[in-house]
Amino acid sequence: MQLVLSPKDRERLGCPETLPIELDRLTNREAMALQRMGFRTIRALQKRLEVKQVEGDDLDMEMDYAAWTALVWLALQRAGCEQDFEGLDFDLFGLRIKGEAEVEPADESPGKAPARGGLKTSPKTKPTPGST
Repeated sequence: MQLVLSPKDRERLGCPETLPIELDRLTNREAMALQRMGFRTIRALQKRLEVKQVEGDDLDMEMDYAAWTALVWLALQRAGCEQDFEGLDFDLFGLRIKGEAEVEPADESPGKAPARGGLKTSPKTKPTPGST
C-alpha cells in the first residue's frame, strides 16, 4: 500500500508524493520504536489500524489516531524523512491510501483475517451498502 499525505504536509515534511508502506517486514529498530510508542507487536499495530463505523452514524468512523500516526511515522522513516513521533503532525482528513489498502473497514467476523490498513480514501468516506 502507499500513503499519500496532503500537498501542504508533503511540502512541510519534505516527503515524496507517495509513501510505500508494508507491514509484513520490520527491522529491529522499527520494532523497538513501535514498542516505545505503545505497540507491543506489529500485529497489535495492525489491529489498531482497523477503522470501524460508529453505530447509528453513517458518516462517522472510529479510528485509533495514535496507530495511524505510527503508520505515517513508519512510512516517513522508510522514505528517509525522519520525524519525531511525538511531534509528528499531519492533516488526518488529507491522508489518502493507494493500492491494496483501498478496503472498507475490516469485517470482524470470526475466522476472517483483519484487513491491512483500513481507510478507503479518508476517514470521512461513507461505506457503500453491500460492499465487501
